Amino acid sequence: MKAQGFRWMTTKLVKDPPAKQAASGIPAGHFIDPDTGMLCHDSGGASICVSPPDNMTIRYTSKHGLDCTRTGAMSVCSNL
Repeated sequence: MKAQGFRWMTTKLVKDPPAKQAASGIPAGHFIDPDTGMLCHDSGGASICVSPPDNMTIRYTSKHGLDCTRTGAMSVCSNL
């Protein structure tokens, strides 16, 4: 590095991002779409997504950075 004109200035420790918690109540082979909060499963070349059951509440962050909650077919997002 010194031959190229660079020099070491500082080192910063960075924590690993927190591990995602597995949501309880999700059927085996299914996952939650992080953009829509829908319950999905892979069917080969595509994912099929449906609204979660009414007794399941899913919290996620939308692609616009809003905190959202989905219960059944209804999704509510807020920046508060």
